[in-house]
Amino acid sequence: MPASKQAEEAEYTEKRRILLAVTVQESVSFFEQQIQYLRDRNYEVTVVCSSRPADEALEGAAFRELHMNREMSPLADLKSLWNAIKLMRDIKPHIVNAGTPKAGLIVGLAARICGVPARVYTCHGLRLETMSGWKRRLLTWTERMAALCAHEVIAVSDSLRRKLAVLRICAASKVTVPHNGSCKGIKAERYEVTPEMAARAEELRLRLGVPREATLFGFVGRITRDKGVDTLVEAFQLAKAQLPNIRLLLVGAREQADPITELTKRMIEADSHIIEAGYQHDLPLFYAALDCLVLPSYREGLGNVVLEASAAGKPVIVARSTGLVDTVVDGHTGLMIEAGDTIGLCGQMKYMATHREEGKKLGDNGKHRVIRDFHPHDVIQAFGQVYERLYLKHVSSLASITTTATTATTSNTATTSTTVGSEAYSKPKQREETL
Repeated sequence: MPASKQAEEAEYTEKRRILLAVTVQESVSFFEQQIQYLRDRNYEVTVVCSSRPADEALEGAAFRELHMNREMSPLADLKSLWNAIKLMRDIKPHIVNAGTPKAGLIVGLAARICGVPARVYTCHGLRLETMSGWKRRLLTWTERMAALCAHEVIAVSDSLRRKLAVLRICAASKVTVPHNGSCKGIKAERYEVTPEMAARAEELRLRLGVPREATLFGFVGRITRDKGVDTLVEAFQLAKAQLPNIRLLLVGAREQADPITELTKRMIEADSHIIEAGYQHDLPLFYAALDCLVLPSYREGLGNVVLEASAAGKPVIVARSTGLVDTVVDGHTGLMIEAGDTIGLCGQMKYMATHREEGKKLGDNGKHRVIRDFHPHDVIQAFGQVYERLYLKHVSSLASITTTATTATTSNTATTSTTVGSEAYSKPKQREETL
């Protein structure tokens, strides 16, 4: 057997315990394919969140429930922290990757208290960007704590990495963007508009009452102020006054935590050209039915729906904001506006409606870029390389130190131990860094 093959097999002979944590079960999808990738490389994977996700989402990983409130709740959060500490001492992971704000804080803090050898915080976006007052200060503190507890911070886009530094959440040198961004990549084949899909999309348009010759703009996401829905609806009204043969399809649920204005609600309900489809599972079908996706969001981690629409070959219009600037090459794969620019958005929507061939070119370019730059294998492999580097730096080195110390103190009476188990969970932690 070649020496390189022997080294590769030896590398994964000992089980490496990794704990992947998010706040709610819906966010377990962030680990799609990553879990199986790790298990194939002899990692013992445990997924932690507030309630059990579907077995398919776990991809064969173990599951441990840890109840966490998404909103701040001091007493409940202390209880969650205590339970997280007990969980750490039970599982004894070598690596912890905690993502989403509350899990990043609770699980990250528990991992540091327990001395988990390698700790990662994955930032999927910053809610604080659109907050003000005490809420912004509180969210800034929680993000800084989550970053402080980690050896490395993963950002899902380069603009998010820059924003973390600008807001002084952590130093830019501490932040890694795997591959070209994203937490799992885009399965482009899932959004391919085949002849069969095109036929189904045409049927959907008819059911929704969209004329064959109409230009259908679409929004996919939470119907909230943060997502720029107020701007979108107002811009659509302005564009429709000059181009009556356009339609707007809103795919997603309204949320009370960040509601759109009452005026926007009334405009949606009074306009027969605006169609609310609610939350939908079959997003590839809805992308196929669109002529153009619009996402004027004020903040994202990475605009996955933009990349998904691009994978379907659809042109896109997005705001020039964190997490969206990474999804579009302006004028080549889509068009950009400034966040909150109603007039600018109206102009870009009119351009798309009256330049269909140009829109098709933008969509084709976007599709090629997604296939080239956001392939799931490349993204997941990049995450694996982060774990490998942290394991070698923080776990293997600890094992080596433990071996040396144990050998020195027991050379006359006992055998040498190389286990990184409880040793890493009992020693008091020294302060490793300051912001």
